[in-house]
Amino acid sequence: MGRSVGGQFPKISIVQFSDNWGIGGLSLQQINEGEDLVVVPLNIIINHFTAKNTDPFKGLSCLEGLDDLWITYLFIIYEKNNPLSFWKPYFDILPTHFSTPLYWPKHILEEIQGTNLYDQANKITDSLRDIFEKVLPALIEKAPSVFKPEIFTLDSFIWAFSVFWSRCFAINVNGELIASLTPIADSMNHNPNCKVHYLTDEKSGLFHFVNLTKQPAGQQVFVDYKTPSQTNEKLLLHYGFIIESTPNSHSDKRGSKRKFEGEEREVGDEGKERATDTDNEDQKLIDFDACWVQLQIMSNDPLQNEKREIISKLGLDLRQDLKRSGLPLSLISLSRVSLLNSEELQFFNIQNVQNPVTPRNELLVFSTLQNLLRERLNKISPLGFVDSEIESVRETDGLRYMALKYKKSQQEILSLSVEKVQDSFNQYWKTVVHPQVISTPQFYPPLKHSPQLSNYLKWIENPLQIGSVDVSPRDIFSGETIQAIPLSCLITNNDTATSELGKAFKQIWDEKLSQLPHKFYSSFEDILMHLYILSEHRNHSSRFSPFFEVLFSSDEHMLWKNSCLFWNESELEELGDSRLIEETNELKGCLKEDLDVLFPFLSKHSPVFQSEIFSFENYLMAFVIFENLRFSGNLVPLYPPRTHHPFVLRSQQLDTEKRCFNVKAITPILKGEQIFSDFGPLPNSQLLLIYGQILPNNPFDAVNLEFPLFEDDPASKYKIKLQEKLNIPLDFQIKFDSCSQKLPTSVLNAIKLVTLSKKDAVKLLKEIRDLKSSSQKSEDVQKVLEGKMDVNTVEFLTSALLSALESLQLAEEDELHLNSDSLERKRLAVMYKSEQQKIVKKKKKKKKK
Repeated sequence: MGRSVGGQFPKISIVQFSDNWGIGGLSLQQINEGEDLVVVPLNIIINHFTAKNTDPFKGLSCLEGLDDLWITYLFIIYEKNNPLSFWKPYFDILPTHFSTPLYWPKHILEEIQGTNLYDQANKITDSLRDIFEKVLPALIEKAPSVFKPEIFTLDSFIWAFSVFWSRCFAINVNGELIASLTPIADSMNHNPNCKVHYLTDEKSGLFHFVNLTKQPAGQQVFVDYKTPSQTNEKLLLHYGFIIESTPNSHSDKRGSKRKFEGEEREVGDEGKERATDTDNEDQKLIDFDACWVQLQIMSNDPLQNEKREIISKLGLDLRQDLKRSGLPLSLISLSRVSLLNSEELQFFNIQNVQNPVTPRNELLVFSTLQNLLRERLNKISPLGFVDSEIESVRETDGLRYMALKYKKSQQEILSLSVEKVQDSFNQYWKTVVHPQVISTPQFYPPLKHSPQLSNYLKWIENPLQIGSVDVSPRDIFSGETIQAIPLSCLITNNDTATSELGKAFKQIWDEKLSQLPHKFYSSFEDILMHLYILSEHRNHSSRFSPFFEVLFSSDEHMLWKNSCLFWNESELEELGDSRLIEETNELKGCLKEDLDVLFPFLSKHSPVFQSEIFSFENYLMAFVIFENLRFSGNLVPLYPPRTHHPFVLRSQQLDTEKRCFNVKAITPILKGEQIFSDFGPLPNSQLLLIYGQILPNNPFDAVNLEFPLFEDDPASKYKIKLQEKLNIPLDFQIKFDSCSQKLPTSVLNAIKLVTLSKKDAVKLLKEIRDLKSSSQKSEDVQKVLEGKMDVNTVEFLTSALLSALESLQLAEEDELHLNSDSLERKRLAVMYKSEQQKIVKKKKKKKKK
């Protein structure tokens, strides 16, 4: 099939080349830029339109609802076996086997186990088998004269798929690009440096291959298949060949190395090739080896929609190609977006995505990429061959040679990428994060050895090793275990549920407590854990007594006792933060109500629930201990409890295989430095409330500001309506965070609302009614207050900040407490006010600018 059906290729002869090239085009004359290589009539191309408009597929009702590609594969199988087919000359020259992984013997395919290509090949094979088994039986039943079972086999289905995707080109059909088989043109072999322009001329009914690079006479004519990103994985998957990632070289469909740039080819009368070297010093090294990784936006991520929207705006794909040359910036940018927390998202600037968002986010980016890349690398089995052994396979087993070359490239790229991520991590840690970490004060005094500590260390099988002291005895690197605690030492839900106390409480809960209208602050499991802690902490025969004895052996290391929940009224007033005082009293009130409801029922089981143990003070203590040491509902007996730092990342997991709770370092720890924990992106108010700690310069700290609506304001009722309609909160946390460059729009809108005159408030209400009546989107209604800050907004905000600053003023004696080493609550209150001052001054300074 060629010139007889209108095909035009005046300067090319379709010939069978020697060696492994197979059929290809030979230039009879020099082909210049802009000239047609091949012109193919549109009426001979094959796609789903062709199938649906050619007998016997035309009007075949059993094909309705089938995927267009499936119909194309079925049509190819039918026409291949049709002796009267219009395309018979074309199908007669097509190969019966391919060098793609779908045709590789099992032992060769197993060579690349663990790689993306292995997974893709198996996925395609399984998908084709699934389609074949679901579709063919129904077609054979409904149209047995067309779909004969001896012709339409699974092998023929895989063959049709391979024919199509190894030879198709995208052709413009009615304004839509359709993958199509193009007889004649698809005989050309691939060279990424021989650029070709595809042009569909629907008026003349012709499809043109326009040459864009000069191709001399007497050599093989190549075209660029225009495969997306042209990686060897995609070339292998669809075409069955690789391109060597060295200058001026190529591997053909069976793995034999071929020169392209830098040599001329001629085919003599006998069809044998001969090469003549030519100079091409400007030829660049092109690396066709790549390994892709897939980033994830978790389906349970509450910010997934916002993150996907940002990624869409950036025009990025979650699948990223890695190469030897370095980590793509797009991979780092995507990782930053995927790991944003709510605080970072609030102030995230899409224009600055190529720069670190916050230290927390950047450290997570590096650690997450490290885990992802190492996991991918560990899935691939060791190569077991040196380069010389791989080269020796080239001529004897081309398929195996390509498999080994591909596998080697994947391991090299992943290994180099792991090293580059680690280098970037180390550099960022040393220059940005580590200076902040070592400046953090150590809340605990040096750990002193005692009988209780010795018993505890023996109990957790960790005799004075890393993690059993408050400072590191040596350098600890990323990924190294800090502490491994046997699972038998953890207090689990199973321990509490199967205890005598747990069984008694379960009975009380089911029969009485669950029927009450009271809504408990804590869950059933958490309440049971609190009660169990109270029961066990004085039980000297308890399995967990070594932990409780050391936990209560020294007041100096019971930092949790500095939680605001244990402060009296006068101590709380020293904080100067009414919101934190309210939160403290509210939480204490909830826990007190819970115990008041529980106690009458518990007291009836006096052998189990002893009244002198189950007091409110003890219950509060159990609550705080559990919150300080909880992990997935379990209590992890870590001693001493760690000081918090949000940039010191740790990996904590239950290792069921090794039967231990593993704490690993994500960020390194140098010898002699204190061992921190990361409680999450918490402001100082939450750290003080639960953990009894303050973090200087806490990037997640916040000041509470409230903008009330006063009853004597003549515009009050209109403002209240506006607040309800626009859903504008009037109390906020103003963040310290280093990533924020401006106040959130919601804060500015609240201030604008509070400062509106009666006239403006009435006007805005009318605008909102007009917008809603015209079916405007809700976000358009929300924008009625947005815009630049006016004078009233600035003045009101300045006044609010000054008011907040005044309530946080430090007295002279406060400064003395701040500079002391005391751990008393007075010093913590002063530290808290000092950190709040920093935020207010920072925001006030920005407003002045």
